[in-house]
Amino acid sequence: MYGVEFRPLDFSSVLGLDVVKELLQKILKKNEIDAAYLFAGSLSSGKTTLARIFARSILCENRKDDMSPCNECPSCLSFLKERNPSYTEIDAATTGGKDDVKELFEKLKYESVSKKTIILIDECHNMSKEAKDAWLKKLEENNPNVISIFCTTNVDKMPGTLRSRCMEIQFVQPVESDIVNKLEFICKNKGLVYDKDSLYLLAQSSGRYYRYAENKLSLVSNLGDITKENINKVTNIYNEEIVDMLVKLSYDVNESLKICDILVSKISISSLYESIVRLIVDTIKYISGYMYDSQSYVELLKSMQNQYGPSLYEILNYIVSKNKYTELIALQSDLLIMHYKFLKDQFKPKEQTQEVDKTVTKKDDSIVTKLEEIKKLPSWQREEAIKAYKNKKNIVDNKNNVQEVLTKEWSPEKENKQKSTDKIDPAAVEAYRKLLGDI
Repeated sequence: MYGVEFRPLDFSSVLGLDVVKELLQKILKKNEIDAAYLFAGSLSSGKTTLARIFARSILCENRKDDMSPCNECPSCLSFLKERNPSYTEIDAATTGGKDDVKELFEKLKYESVSKKTIILIDECHNMSKEAKDAWLKKLEENNPNVISIFCTTNVDKMPGTLRSRCMEIQFVQPVESDIVNKLEFICKNKGLVYDKDSLYLLAQSSGRYYRYAENKLSLVSNLGDITKENINKVTNIYNEEIVDMLVKLSYDVNESLKICDILVSKISISSLYESIVRLIVDTIKYISGYMYDSQSYVELLKSMQNQYGPSLYEILNYIVSKNKYTELIALQSDLLIMHYKFLKDQFKPKEQTQEVDKTVTKKDDSIVTKLEEIKKLPSWQREEAIKAYKNKKNIVDNKNNVQEVLTKEWSPEKENKQKSTDKIDPAAVEAYRKLLGDI
């Protein structure tokens, strides 16, 4: 698999993560190595890769100018062959129990106290509570020659007491362009025929994970050239078909449902929902000024923008508020409801809808005076007429309520009951009367 074959061996071959690399390089340059480090980040964000490079550099006998390991000295060569006695790597998912940690600590007792020993604990959050407590006690011994590097995808499961003993470094997911650059490097190295848009499609289908993208590239390469057609055979990305389905949904629901049937024969319904949301989000990002390097993908987003424009926010709100089912009938139901909402302009932004309602109230003032008249209207006019009627009724009701309150407040009866010393300001009375006239 390309994900293993092309794993970086020095800092220069690690794409992205510039801040993390700079931090580790300066630590090595100053030669101020702490007793414990915690590398935290999402899956396949480079934690273990950089932890190994960092560990190899600490033990290297002849570092490069950028503080990378030379990968040629006896220490580096034994490290790469997994035989370096000063380096131990454990996977806490399988060996994270109390007994495993106890056995490791017993082994450390016999190591040379004058030589640095590095222990990398991958997926450290999977360690048992007892094992974490034991490791905390080990760190409290403050042995300068034992360096612990913890890697985790779930830092919240690490106890605060243990985290406080570590230098915590956060890893972020790479941007698509970094993944594409890595895929392009592999293609050139392997002599694969490719085009840039296809590599962007692979990066997109990987969820922005290096390892997933590299392994999918390895899989696609078995089919021949790296093309969209071959990529679609091994991924769940059908952007063009999904956009075609969404665009036609607003005016040709039958054709849209046919495309839906074809899509669900190729990918799962849950994946289809995810792709719809991603395309809508990416279109909104594009409208907001976000730049995409893939021109073919930009053209797809433009077609979404031209069809729906600012209504995309309302569409997104509808989709994400729904439970994502796995049955075809549920997906078809959502498409039909969305089609209905398009016809009724219910996906318009609320500001636009309110403006339309006000216009209808003014234009159709004669037809909203009585409910009996509304019932005589054709069905396609009735809905807007009812909205306008309700709006007008609310205005009239509010006016009557104001008049009623003011009339009671300034009625002759109330004026007669007031004391002779309590005079009413004539100017205030005139102001309220004018207010009534304006209403």
